[in-house]
Amino acid sequence: MKINDAPNLISIQELQRAVVQGRIQEKDLKGAAEKWDEGLGSTYIEARAVQLGVSKEHIIVENESLHTRENAEYVLEIVKRNNMRRVILVTSPFHQLRTYLTFAKVFQPYGIEIINYYADADDWNPFTWFFSQAHRTLVKSEQERIKMYREKGDLL
Repeated sequence: MKINDAPNLISIQELQRAVVQGRIQEKDLKGAAEKWDEGLGSTYIEARAVQLGVSKEHIIVENESLHTRENAEYVLEIVKRNNMRRVILVTSPFHQLRTYLTFAKVFQPYGIEIINYYADADDWNPFTWFFSQAHRTLVKSEQERIKMYREKGDLL
């Protein structure tokens, strides 16, 4: 996912390895090579959190995953390793529901509480997003993915 105007894109070689490993589908390779930021923007989000006053020692970054389900699974390992019982889930406003449903499915067997918080997006307003064709397209895409991933069993 492209986080800012100058993303640090994942190399094509790494993406091709991910296809071979079954982590992503080959049909997603071209789009991923054009816009997927390393660590799904975790470096950017970490820097922004520090800028807003969060102490770096209170931030744990997961930057190996290539998609939401993998992110939830990798974060679960971090949470279990650190004996955490609660996490704050931060993502873009339009992606929040699918992200929550994915994490909830992975975390539910462990009783881990998820606190939802959406990241500020300069051009996203929770009261007027639907006036933008681009934002309506994003929301529609998320709705379609929710349906698809729910059918696969990946969502709560």
